[in-house]
Amino acid sequence: MAYEAQQLERELRRSQEQADQAREAERRIQEARDVPQYRQLGDGSYQRHFTDRQGRDITLRVEGNDAPTTAKVAGEQCLESKQPIRVRVADTAEAASPPAFKGKGDMGYANTTLEIGRDVNGNVADKRLRLHDIKVNENYQGSGIGGEMLDEVERIGRQHGAREVYGLFSPETGKEAATRQWYERRGYEFRPRPGGGEEVYKMLEGPDTDAAAIRRELRR
Repeated sequence: MAYEAQQLERELRRSQEQADQAREAERRIQEARDVPQYRQLGDGSYQRHFTDRQGRDITLRVEGNDAPTTAKVAGEQCLESKQPIRVRVADTAEAASPPAFKGKGDMGYANTTLEIGRDVNGNVADKRLRLHDIKVNENYQGSGIGGEMLDEVERIGRQHGAREVYGLFSPETGKEAATRQWYERRGYEFRPRPGGGEEVYKMLEGPDTDAAAIRRELRR
C-alpha cells in the first residue's frame, strides 16, 4: 500500500509539473514577437495593436495577404507571380476621433511584393519578398514604428517561406548614414544592385520563428 501511495504521489507530481510547463510555454508563446494577436477584418485584411515609445496605441493593418489572394497567386501557371502586400499604421485614438474620414491618423506604411519564381515545369524554385518602400511620417519618427513595420514585413516573408527580404536602398537626402545604421541594427546587409546602386537585404531563417522554437523545445 505504501508503494502504491508513493507511486500515486509521483504521478500526481509529474502531472502537476507538466501542467506548470504547459502554462509557462503558453505564456512564452503569447509573448513571442512572432505571434501577436491579430483581428481579421471583413475585407480580407487583418490588424493588430501595439504601443509605441510615446505610449500611443497604434493600429497596424496588413492588406493583400488574405487566403484567397494567396491561393490564387500560388496557383498561377507562369514563370513568375507577384502578390502585393501592404502594411499600414495609424494612431488609433486619432483615427477614431470625429470627424471621421479616410486616412485620418495615418502614421506610415510599407509596400511589399511577394515574388514567386517557377521552373519550366511549373515548380516553385524561389520566393522573395521585395520591400519597395517603408516610411514613417515625420511627426512620428523615432517612436519605434518603423521597426515594428519591418518586423511585420519579415513575419510576412517567413509566413510565405520567402528566402529573403530585399529592396532598393534609397534613403532621403541627408539621412543616408542614419538609414544605413537603422537597417544594420536589424540584421540587414547591403549589396550592389544590378544596373547600379545598392540593395538592402536580409536572409530569412525559414519558419523557425520564436513560437516554433518554443514548441520544438517542448517536444524534446
